[in-house]
Amino acid sequence: MKGFATALCFVLASLSLPLSSAAVAATPAATASYVELGDYLRGEAEIEAWYEALYRLRDNFDQICGDTFCEGDYSNIQALRLRCSVDSASGLVGRCLWSFAASNEEIDPATGAIRHVVDLKGLRETAGASGMDSVLNGIAWDGAHKQFYLTGKQWPVMFAGRFSPP
Repeated sequence: MKGFATALCFVLASLSLPLSSAAVAATPAATASYVELGDYLRGEAEIEAWYEALYRLRDNFDQICGDTFCEGDYSNIQALRLRCSVDSASGLVGRCLWSFAASNEEIDPATGAIRHVVDLKGLRETAGASGMDSVLNGIAWDGAHKQFYLTGKQWPVMFAGRFSPP
């Protein structure tokens, strides 16, 4: 992933934004005001440069991924979104997060049914979350304890558990 970090630095440099890994720690909490990088950009040229950079970053990921860690069970891994925070006063990039998703489904040869699909629709209500944007958006695997952690946007709780075949 070191190559992706380098590529991200070039992406941000192409936008003339300073990259500071210590920006969050260096800016006092009382004076910091962070916004999403896309909201910080001004002018058509900066916005076009940002979208071009995102396209190139995804394309480079697709080229590298196929020959490396994107094989086997999760061969359909996709880059979803790159989000970066920018201090609105100084223009320093604080942090970036690149989200990915993958899945592993199998076709039952006898019935044609798709196996290995987990329906978590009821989890939102169990969490006590409401609102159109209160969606499941966090799934993590804890290999040491052999369990998943699940949470969502604006959810007050996090779930831990295992999945069993039906």
